[in-house]
Amino acid sequence: MQPRDLNARDFRSYGPLARKTAEDRLELLRDLPVVLAAVLLRDVIRLDTSFPRERAAVENRLAFLAGLPVEERHRLTQGFAELNLPAALVAEDWVRSPSKFEEDLSAYLWASHQIDGFHRTSEQFVDAVHRAMPAATPAAPRWTAVVLGAELRKDGYPLFRKLAGQGVLFQQVTGADGMQTLLEYLAARAEKTPAPYEHWYVDGGAPREVRSDAVKRFSWAESAAMREAVLRQVETVIGSGSAGPEMLRSRMATWTPKDPARASNDALVDRFVLSVYGEGAGTQIFSTTFAQWSARELLRRAEPTSLLVRFGPRQKQRGMNEMFAGGAAEMDYAGSLVDADFGAYYTWINQSRLAGAESARFLAWCERTGQAVAIGPGLPKGTQAAQPIAMDGLLKLLA
Repeated sequence: MQPRDLNARDFRSYGPLARKTAEDRLELLRDLPVVLAAVLLRDVIRLDTSFPRERAAVENRLAFLAGLPVEERHRLTQGFAELNLPAALVAEDWVRSPSKFEEDLSAYLWASHQIDGFHRTSEQFVDAVHRAMPAATPAAPRWTAVVLGAELRKDGYPLFRKLAGQGVLFQQVTGADGMQTLLEYLAARAEKTPAPYEHWYVDGGAPREVRSDAVKRFSWAESAAMREAVLRQVETVIGSGSAGPEMLRSRMATWTPKDPARASNDALVDRFVLSVYGEGAGTQIFSTTFAQWSARELLRRAEPTSLLVRFGPRQKQRGMNEMFAGGAAEMDYAGSLVDADFGAYYTWINQSRLAGAESARFLAWCERTGQAVAIGPGLPKGTQAAQPIAMDGLLKLLA
């Protein structure tokens, strides 16, 4: 199908919000090259399970294109129109299955040596959108805290080597319950700016209570039933012999359990957790991977104002069949500490990519050793603080 042949009936399988958005922009979609139309519909089709920031980004891209004079829009998108695509690819159902089309498109562009041109055109398009509609800065400075749980241990392992150069390394954070102090601080931030899906707590083990309904929470322990349902589905797809890794990911991205297992008290959060298990590599097996991937995807998709992530212990590496089968497993406390240390670094990198990064605050803290790294405005990079400090005092430094 060519975009010019689109009509409102083609969006019947979309959710209510996605369908309305596609219908409202039907004339625009008809005027776009097939590649760009499919890429935009990939985001539109997910609108009903998207966070507010994601929805705003999709709407901004469509509004930007619709607002351009026709000649200027054609110049901007000409690179997409010039891609030489086979008829079989264009004939795919890219309206109802845009993700599948995108996977096949990527494979063909690599094979036909057109991938560099596609990347150049895509970058020019994204840059034009960003110039016209810059990303909004958060209402309050972003705050992210990563906690390495008390169970994690590896004697002699030097923590925070990569993060230490970005802020102040504290050798001893004191206090009876630093985790509770962090949760109370998170709740206070959420009550000050209670926007939907702006404040999050993710636990790679069993979670603690948060005294604020404005904080969205999910955990490894509370999503066990969902995780098991995803593993059963993955085994079914792999066992069929009909899907490789890319097809498996595509199928899992749209799969919904017949008997939905809950991970929270919020349907949108549940759908997000399902995507973490369905699309992440190893998230179904290792709690540390689950925590890291959740933080990465929340920062990318929800762009939260506040995020608290705690890493718990994961199972030891075993044979793949054993791990998929589940059952009793020995915990790898040393490996979990290393995972969490790198996870903290990657989380800081992902936070640094968001709008307002220059005013963002970041904290990584190990419950067992008391060591911490604080990164933020006014905190000198690559320095150490030898004196002990209480967690509430550390948070004041980051305020």
